[in-house]
Amino acid sequence: MTVCLAYRVGEKVVLACDGRVTDESGAIVTDSAKKWLQCGRDVVLMAGKVGDFWAKAQHRPPSSYQAFRKRLSSAELDEFDWLSYQPDNGCLQQTDTIVSEPYCGIGSGASVALGALDAMQAAETIEEAQECLKTAILIAVRRNSSCGGVPTIISL
Repeated sequence: MTVCLAYRVGEKVVLACDGRVTDESGAIVTDSAKKWLQCGRDVVLMAGKVGDFWAKAQHRPPSSYQAFRKRLSSAELDEFDWLSYQPDNGCLQQTDTIVSEPYCGIGSGASVALGALDAMQAAETIEEAQECLKTAILIAVRRNSSCGGVPTIISL
């Protein structure tokens, strides 16, 4: 399971995710998974049951978010979500919804992490957003055993 977050500060976005992957029984497979994908200049984070799709996408990344969506439409996945950021047009999306709020999240730990972000002072700089996301993910990791590992922070 997962916690993935995005935080917009002005024209910039910070993305973050944990590193834990669990199997169907809840047993930890790894705490150091790469849960983000560089698609040209675009970045996608995924949560849920992504099966072979994610491994194949990591091995041969799509060239853009649009190429990612095309591959996704032909995959047979039913329990997953994604966050994407397309810096060329400034579009931040949570699955198929364009996000206008300053932050959003997906995954089993997202509600805890978003609650933590709600309790924090709004970030005014990228550095503050990075710290907010790191803290929120660490809180989600502490409260949700399906989340874990070291947070990955990506600033765009």
